[in-house]
Amino acid sequence: MSMSMSIGINNWFSRVLAALIAMFSTAGCCSAGKTDSADKGRETKCVYGVPMAYYKVHGKVSDTSNQPIEGVMVNVEVSRRHDNGEPLESYDYEMIRGKSTGTNQKGEYLYNGEKRFNSSTAIKVIFTDPSGKFKTDSVFSRTPIINEVNKWKQYYEYEVNATLQPINEDIDD
Repeated sequence: MSMSMSIGINNWFSRVLAALIAMFSTAGCCSAGKTDSADKGRETKCVYGVPMAYYKVHGKVSDTSNQPIEGVMVNVEVSRRHDNGEPLESYDYEMIRGKSTGTNQKGEYLYNGEKRFNSSTAIKVIFTDPSGKFKTDSVFSRTPIINEVNKWKQYYEYEVNATLQPINEDIDD
């Protein structure tokens, strides 16, 4: 077999392979969003990527006399497993992708994060005072105020408030 014939066969094979890939890629698009072949009224949807869960967590942090605390760092973790009613403190948690946030002058915070699709709604919110005046605390929740779930996206919103205990600097001997 000559060199030019080998190149011609490779070019032909590459074109056929590209056509097959394109055909199967768009076939998946055409059927997405339809419940059956008779369902002609729905818009065709193309869905690619990884199903994601989006979290919005907000609330207020105060001290024991109900005064807002400014500058408290807030991070959110989500349980690795489905909530089965056990005490939330015993779950194994992992960080969700999001930017750490701090409380404002009113003690309010807003945390937005995301992670791959997860069947758990149990979260752990960690409050850390970088000034060292208050003890680090965690608040657990399994009750979102908004819970929207479909095949490719989950959206959860929580309101989580915290009261931080002061660190007692006086040590009794």
